[in-house]
Amino acid sequence: MAIMSGRRALKSEARATLLSFARLLAKLHAANPKLRALTGETPKRYFALMLFALLGLGAFAFAVIAIPTPF
Repeated sequence: MAIMSGRRALKSEARATLLSFARLLAKLHAANPKLRALTGETPKRYFALMLFALLGLGAFAFAVIAIPTPF
């Protein structure tokens, strides 16, 4: 019984979270009708985001090594 009540509680919590997220999106859409929310990434966009993140981390790592510190 404890397992079933836990699943029910989890489902109701997930449903409440989803409803609050839907309410938030409705408020944002009412404030700005042109607003778009990206809930999923296309493969090309995901690849570009990952590539830029890796390049940014590489630039940061290079800057940490190349720039002398006063210590």
